[in-house]
Amino acid sequence: MPQDLGQSPLLLDIAGTHLDASDRRRLQHPLTGGLVLFARNWVDRAQLTALTTEVKAIRPDLLICVDHEGGRVQRFRSDGFTHLPAMAVLGDLWMADAMAATNAATAAGYVLGAELRACGVDLSFTPVLDLAHGGSTVIGNRAFHRDARVVSLLAKSLMHGLLQAGMANCGKHFPGHGFVAADSHVAVPVDQRSLKTILADDAKPYDWLSTSLTSVMPAHVIYPKVDAAPAGFSARWLQSSATTSAWPAPKWPAACWPARWLRWARVATWCCCATSRWSRVAQRWMHCSKAWPVPPTKAGGDPMATARRAGCPCCP
Repeated sequence: MPQDLGQSPLLLDIAGTHLDASDRRRLQHPLTGGLVLFARNWVDRAQLTALTTEVKAIRPDLLICVDHEGGRVQRFRSDGFTHLPAMAVLGDLWMADAMAATNAATAAGYVLGAELRACGVDLSFTPVLDLAHGGSTVIGNRAFHRDARVVSLLAKSLMHGLLQAGMANCGKHFPGHGFVAADSHVAVPVDQRSLKTILADDAKPYDWLSTSLTSVMPAHVIYPKVDAAPAGFSARWLQSSATTSAWPAPKWPAACWPARWLRWARVATWCCCATSRWSRVAQRWMHCSKAWPVPPTKAGGDPMATARRAGCPCCP
């Protein structure tokens, strides 16, 4: 698949809890777009904040990301980080009280985003938009619900909470990972369903949330009736309008239709004023974050409220 390398930076990782000379050299490379953190990179809040500060000192425009959803996928669990529930807990609450569930999802999103932003992390790869078909070994209770409508509404509430905390979102795993049993971290899942079936069910949240999603992560799943390559490496899934022809055009504003923004799916791109400047990729398709809410400064100075720095083209 042809790529414009000038607009396709990589997200890298590091081995330890601090940067070594090799890490610094790689982060300085112009094709590096960001850093993904894992549990192995965590000791405590002070160490994490020092690490993210050092990364931003090397490249203020680097995107610092983490998989931090709640439940069993939460990289930072100690030293004051809230233990967030699995998203299926919110889905269960929906069945008892839908409005309470949306409020709880917004609260979870705010706590998730605020705690990460306070330590210098820009983006969490959340929410999971996969449907809870019941047979997936890797998705399981990471999914909100089996019903795509419930998933979409709870995800939108969670994204509202993230936005309140000054964090964007990343819907995953397009077009849907919940139907297959295999874990794509250790195997190659194959979903034998037709394109029509997938678009009518698992992919519907991406349709309904098209004006709310900031970025999208594709599934490492092969859908052989659509393409022989996994979705994350498939031009048809990521770049061709052929996979979206089943969705009525009026639902996809020109700036948001999938073939335009799914091109960036492998790099969750956004910019907030805390990073001091716009990401090179995000310039292509995102709006100024000046209007995004920033929590009020607390006594002693809140790091999330004082994160705006000189040099941001859209902030005073």
